[in-house]
Order: sequence, then C-alpha cells, then structure tokens
Amino acid sequence: MANHLKKLSEWKDAGFLDEGVYERILAYEKTAQKPQWMLYGLVTLGVGSVALGIIATIAANWAHIADGVKLSVNFLGLSVVGGTAYWADIKKKKLLSEGALFLFFLWCIASIGLISQIYHLSGDLYQPLFLWTGLTLGVACLTRTLVIPLFWVGALSLAATSLYYNTPFQKSLGWATFGISLPFVLAIVGFSLQMFCKNLPLTRAFLLGALIISMGCEIILYMEGIFSHTVKGVPLIRFGLAGTLGLLILVHPLYQKGQKAWLFAGIAFFMVTVECSLLQHGDIFWRVMILILGLGFLMSMAIFLASTGSKFLFQTVILLAGLRLVLFYISLVSGLETMGLSLILTGLFIVAMVLLWKKHKDRLFVTMKEISS
Repeated sequence: MANHLKKLSEWKDAGFLDEGVYERILAYEKTAQKPQWMLYGLVTLGVGSVALGIIATIAANWAHIADGVKLSVNFLGLSVVGGTAYWADIKKKKLLSEGALFLFFLWCIASIGLISQIYHLSGDLYQPLFLWTGLTLGVACLTRTLVIPLFWVGALSLAATSLYYNTPFQKSLGWATFGISLPFVLAIVGFSLQMFCKNLPLTRAFLLGALIISMGCEIILYMEGIFSHTVKGVPLIRFGLAGTLGLLILVHPLYQKGQKAWLFAGIAFFMVTVECSLLQHGDIFWRVMILILGLGFLMSMAIFLASTGSKFLFQTVILLAGLRLVLFYISLVSGLETMGLSLILTGLFIVAMVLLWKKHKDRLFVTMKEISS
C-alpha cells in the first residue's frame, strides 16, 4: 500500500475519518491511480528481450531461409502482434496491450530492414526513419503511455537530423542553427496539438522532447561556445521560431497568465543563454553569466512544470539544475593537488543536496505551484 493510503488508514483508526469518507477516498484513489511506471518498464524490457531473442534465433539460420518464407513469417507475426494488441485493448488488459503495441512498433522498423535486405534497397538513414514514423503514427496516437510516443518523437528527431545532414543547408546554416531550431519546432507542434488533444500521450512526448533537447542544446552550446569557438548560428531562424512559439503560448487557451509568464521567461532565458554562448568568450565572467542564465531557464521550466502538477518532471529539472552547479564547480578545479579535496567537497555537497531535497521537495513543489497561481 502506498504511503498516503497508510496515512489514511492511520487517520481512520485515530477517529479523524469516518468509515464512509475513508471508503470513498479509497474508491477514488483506485480509479485515479497513476501509471505503474515500474511495471511498464519491466514489460518494455521483457518485450525487447523477446524481440532480440527472436532476431538472434532467425539470424543464426538466416542463410537457409527462403525470401518468401521470411516475408510471410514477418507479416504473419505483425498481424498476430497487432491482433493481440487489439484484443488486449478490448479486454482492458492494459499491460498486455501496451506490450504488444511496443513490439508491433519495433517490428515495423525490423520489417523495413528485412524488405531492404531482401530487395537490396539502399538509402540514407532519414528515409527508413521517416517511413517508420509514418507507418507507426497511428500506434503512437493509440497508446496510453509515454513509452512509444517518446521513441516515436526521438526517431522523428533523428530522421530530421539525418535529413539536415544530407542537405546543403548543413554547411551554410551550421549545426547550431539546427540544434536551436529543433526544440522550438517540437514545442510548437506540441503546444498546437495540446489545444486539440490535451491528453494525447504524443502531445506530451513532443513537449517533453522539446524540453530534453533544449536542455541538451544549452549545455552543448555552453561547451562549444566557450571552449572550441566553432559555433555559428543564423539569428533570423532562431528568433523567428522563438517568436512563433511565444505567440502560440500567448493565445493558448489551456494555460493561466502565471503559467504563460513562466513559459515566456523560460524562452527568454534560453535565447539569452544561446546568444551569450555564441559570443564565444571564455573568461570566468562569461562562464558565470551563462551558468546563471542556464539556471534561470531550468528554474522557469521547473516552476511551470510545478504549476501543471508534473511532479516527476519538476523534480528531474530541479535535480539537473543542482547537477549543473556541481559540474560547473568541478570545471573550475585545475591541478592534481586540489583534485582530492575538490572531490571530497563535491561528494559532501551532493549528499547534502540529496538530504535537503528529500526533506523539502514536497514543500518546494507546493511553493512553486503557488507562485504561478
């Protein structure tokens, strides 16, 4: 039983709750349970292991199997897995349904690879990836968890990256422009979908993908801009996308003014961090400035996530902000003679941060949620 349910039982036994209220709360909790991520993770791992086992077994006898048999067995297996997912969904067997959908999702890319191998087709990476995401868009929309949509958005982002690499724009615009543009494009698609399909997991996957890539992009720009001096960018593109996203947030009907304000602050901090990184100054003043701006971006996103009730993502972003401070401190250390002491201090700082976080995380979450109200 979860901790909050144990507390409810204690309150009932102490006389603070009568039996009727206690039963109604339990009934509500059973209908409003959050997804069991551990179970879904284990099912995903199990499905992946089965898929790898099947691939390994077939690979061992690959040369002795006729092409027609390969294709027939492949599409028969796809039909069986797809039918299983449909049957499990009708029977409300959620774990089996999600597992079968994930296997079907992976099987589709394997089928593309099989057909390419049999008919000796060749091409760039973006071609099979775009085909895969196109074929499995329905699967990404039908699933009720974030696992498949996150893989789908990741595959789409990788396909876009591969396509960009194979175009003349890669040399003329540079990778910084693409890296900065990608999270903005994902966020624009995600917020647009959210207006019409608020609870669609694919919508959350686009927004989560935008957040992850923007955080990674900000760190990469920090490293590139300060240490290698090779970053280039096209201002019109990044400011155009940032302005488009800002206008979309402004007219978004699902967010309050406080939430929009924190989203605007996050976009502003991100853009200023990018511009400072592109200046390519490596002295301590600019390093501290970029660190502060990056933390401003993370904290703005954390407050926004708290206001939407996304406790897990809020905690993740706050911990990443703390980790960013630790990494910045380590980067200042030079020389072997100070390494031992710095590692001791870093370890103590991390332990203290974890203990303080464990004690005050719920209060911090509530406080930041109230800031946006």
